[in-house]
Amino acid sequence: MAVLSLAKETEFGKRMVNGGRLSVPSVYDTPLSTADGDAWRGGPRPGASMPDAPIAAPNGQPMFLTEAFIGKGMQFTLLEFGNGAAIDPPEGVETIRIGGDSGLVDAKGVAGARYDAEPGTAYLLRPDGYVAARFRHPTHQVLDAAFKRAAGLAGGLS
Repeated sequence: MAVLSLAKETEFGKRMVNGGRLSVPSVYDTPLSTADGDAWRGGPRPGASMPDAPIAAPNGQPMFLTEAFIGKGMQFTLLEFGNGAAIDPPEGVETIRIGGDSGLVDAKGVAGARYDAEPGTAYLLRPDGYVAARFRHPTHQVLDAAFKRAAGLAGGLS
């Protein structure tokens, strides 16, 4: 706190504050995250904060991905990238679908690029917006195990 006060008043104090480092999100390595089992070229790994991206509602209204996430009540949420078949999420997990007939629209491909998404890709997001797990083509069983692990429920931890 003293350094921030000095930074407001003195030149040497300003040099002590690295404003760029204050905005870098942490990546949490925790047993509550499910390790990658698929190949990834990019995208947020388990324990990383979800990146935001411009998207549009099905009616074309511009919005951001975090708005859709917050609109779900900041619960465990499955972020799906459409492949024509919806994934059956575990009970208590909300869904955000990008693409497909009734999903949100990623017309510029920004969300897909930021998440290294292919058709069928899915991310399990924690209520705080961090990635609990990610999959190329998840099944209900692997999603259920990842959800139980992230929630700290019995049977989910190995």
